[in-house]
Amino acid sequence: MGAAVLIMMGVFLCCPLAADVAADGSNVVNVEASTDFCGVNSTSSSTHKVTYRLSGDDKYYFSASLLDSSDISSGKVDYPTGQLYSGSPNYRNLTLTAPSTSGDYTFVVKFYATNDHDMKEEPIAEKTIPLKVVDPIVLTYTLKNNSDNALTFSAYFVIDGEKADDSTQDVTVPANGTKDVTYNYYAKEVKDTKYYLATDSSIIKDKISGLGSENEKTFYAHDADYTAITTICIVVLVILAIILFFIMRKPVVNKGKPKGRR
Repeated sequence: MGAAVLIMMGVFLCCPLAADVAADGSNVVNVEASTDFCGVNSTSSSTHKVTYRLSGDDKYYFSASLLDSSDISSGKVDYPTGQLYSGSPNYRNLTLTAPSTSGDYTFVVKFYATNDHDMKEEPIAEKTIPLKVVDPIVLTYTLKNNSDNALTFSAYFVIDGEKADDSTQDVTVPANGTKDVTYNYYAKEVKDTKYYLATDSSIIKDKISGLGSENEKTFYAHDADYTAITTICIVVLVILAIILFFIMRKPVVNKGKPKGRR
């Protein structure tokens, strides 16, 4: 299970960074990523995309690709090849759409002095940035309409005390009926997560059951690695088998009848 929150486009804070540095300390080429993880299998385009920023101090050509653990190209880069310019701005943003299979990937960018890299020209620099692709945790809430009319309103998930902006959705609950509301949550780390469904409408809160922090739930994330337990069980079984073997092969000694009965 992968596992949080995968909200990733936009601001480049705490980003993975790869750079070649010249002898005078200036950066020759940089590659920054808006995140080091992203999600897949989502209807929201913002949660399975990541933006990379390429920059340099001169005019460079580049080729970019995402490789899986077998060094096979995966995902989709909007501009797999292109050019950096020495003017202002001296950067280029690339958007990568993650592959549909979760796992560990590597974003690779090669920089060239000319546009002849298709002729096997040696790159002047090569940057690699790891990218983890995870499957979503599906958070679900069941709402109940206590009125005689169908109600439509805007609701959103609050996760560990923070509003998940991309979780906002229009919800319609039928009269005197129920409605399941779901959200694909991408967890960066495996941990127990508290969440609830909220709305900003005070009128709706009085008519719909299941909204608000008083209905908070916890998603319990546990480590699914049973290697140690499996190993212990195997060792115990082997020991029991050895004991049973010696019990079964031990000969039965017949000492005959007691002397008093002869």
